[in-house]
Amino acid sequence: MSLIDTLTTFRFLLLACLAGGCSDSGETRSSSPAPQPEESLQKVSAPQIQIQYGDLEKRFDELQTTLDTARNKVQGLEAELAREQDRAERAETGILMLENRIQTLAQKLDALKLQNALLGAENARLNAGLSEFQTSLADAPQAQAILVENAQLKAENQALKRQLESTSRKQPSVSGVNENATALEIAKKQATAINKAYQALLLAKASTSAQRKGKHKAAAILRKNLEAAQAEVARLSGAKGIYTVQSGDTLSSIATHIYKDSRRWSDIHRANTHLLNHPNHIHSGMVLVIPY
Repeated sequence: MSLIDTLTTFRFLLLACLAGGCSDSGETRSSSPAPQPEESLQKVSAPQIQIQYGDLEKRFDELQTTLDTARNKVQGLEAELAREQDRAERAETGILMLENRIQTLAQKLDALKLQNALLGAENARLNAGLSEFQTSLADAPQAQAILVENAQLKAENQALKRQLESTSRKQPSVSGVNENATALEIAKKQATAINKAYQALLLAKASTSAQRKGKHKAAAILRKNLEAAQAEVARLSGAKGIYTVQSGDTLSSIATHIYKDSRRWSDIHRANTHLLNHPNHIHSGMVLVIPY
């Protein structure tokens, strides 16, 4: 017999005795037969039944309290398990995001390495053209100035190359925005250095046929490199493209040609402050970034 069955039986007997249906010896005075519990329970007197009933009620309450406590613990463990599962899912999501981030940064690093290689190749071509031009201008009055400009350009190119290599070696902890800003700054410095050498070359005088030929060839190389550098600035800054200044152009006329609005000359100027100290200081052959 289970505890609940025993408790029910004692409750029945106690109620019967309290109603006057049993004697001190535990026998009922009712003429009709009562439900018979187990033989051992029939010989228990009413006071004993009350005592045992009270004990059972107390035990039942204790067991009920224990059961409630166990249920609360189970609920708490289930809630904790749900929290741990949620943490595990979020951790897994974070790992996937980090893996994607690392892959993206690895691709950007490869792109920077490729850009570094391309810049190195362009720099070699530029140096070859300038060396040839130096030879052709060896006797010209402006030769010394061109040599100085060339040396400065080489130094700036080397500094930019070291900066790019340093950027390529960085760990993938820098955000995408900072990486883009660094690449844009490098591209602007490269464009500034090439434009400076290009302007100096245009101002140099060439009196002989060989000098003019060398100047023309060096100018073509510099202009091509300037276009490439400004195109990279346009790409990194999200601009519309580039424009090569023609004879007689002004920023207002260029704005009218591009936007049909001469007032947007200031937008072009802001996009090219790394080349222009003044909005009127533009010359034929200069390559400008054209923003949207």
